[in-house]
Amino acid sequence: MQEGCFCFLTPSYYIRFTDPYLMRSKEDGGGRRSFSLSETRCIRILCGWCLFRGPTKMNKYQDVIQRKIRLYGRCDTIILGTVLGRRAAFLIQNMCPAVEQYIADIYIQPSTNLPVAIRKQERLAVERAAKSVWARIKRKAEAEAGEGKPISKNGFVFPDIFSIYMELLKDFPAPQQPEN
Repeated sequence: MQEGCFCFLTPSYYIRFTDPYLMRSKEDGGGRRSFSLSETRCIRILCGWCLFRGPTKMNKYQDVIQRKIRLYGRCDTIILGTVLGRRAAFLIQNMCPAVEQYIADIYIQPSTNLPVAIRKQERLAVERAAKSVWARIKRKAEAEAGEGKPISKNGFVFPDIFSIYMELLKDFPAPQQPEN
């Protein structure tokens, strides 16, 4: 799957990873669209969810963004944009790692039968924010592990994505070095 596509996670992902903060598919059977970002060792980081919302909900997200900017000087956990001509919120605060086996489908636009895409400028903004958040989470967890401390739940995103990432790494062992 190419970077930047929207995709849906399989039910088996939620069976394996039972984190209560992972956003589940909708009860009516419709999947939640997730925006696919870059890969590291076959693990793809998904930027949380792309939600299409009406003006009231979008105003709510705008208020949250402004509050975070006032408190922290920035907000890189929610990015607003446009998808298929509709306002959308990219919820990086709900991102999660996944591998190809857990990607059920790519989100296809019915009228064109092509994968749904967003403008390059918006895609880059979402990717930049998600990579920044992931780097902070990974740095913090690795520092805690290096100091012999238990790895604490991060405060940047809701699911414990570092634990999920480490579990997924078990499926892809590091390449063996040749013996001399």
